[in-house]
Amino acid sequence: MKIVTRYVCEICRTEYDTEVEAELCEAQKYEPLFAPGDIVTIEGSCYGWFDGDSSWISNFSEIQTIGGARGEGVRRYLECPNGNGNCFGSCCNYLFYFVVTAVVPDPRELHRPLYHVYSKALKNGKKGWTCKTHHMPKLVPNPPTAIVEESRSLIGQTYTWLL
Repeated sequence: MKIVTRYVCEICRTEYDTEVEAELCEAQKYEPLFAPGDIVTIEGSCYGWFDGDSSWISNFSEIQTIGGARGEGVRRYLECPNGNGNCFGSCCNYLFYFVVTAVVPDPRELHRPLYHVYSKALKNGKKGWTCKTHHMPKLVPNPPTAIVEESRSLIGQTYTWLL
């Protein structure tokens, strides 16, 4: 009979031949920066247009809109104040409020949290997941009370697509 000793990372359950390898794996902590219910914004999402609830846009009053032949709610392209000719920042695009609906380990990299998020800035909602290596969310320190109230019913939902 042969006895085989294996060492297991307690976070991702990966098995190793040596204790050192398992400890190195465990040193990669799973530390989410956000929790379900947190209200965040996600810069660089390139959304620009919206057809939902404008109260879910953090910079709505700062971005001008025009109507007419192009339709209500179409954003006027302004010259970027930073001189960027192809700007996707919040100076030139809508910056949506999102609620973090769930935080789960990435099945491909269990030490990395995936943040499931939802915004009502689009008619049917903008939903998906993101992580620190994609569009990193930024916590909104004092979110509008109405957004916090509306978001409570969304807690626990997860989504299968990347933002």
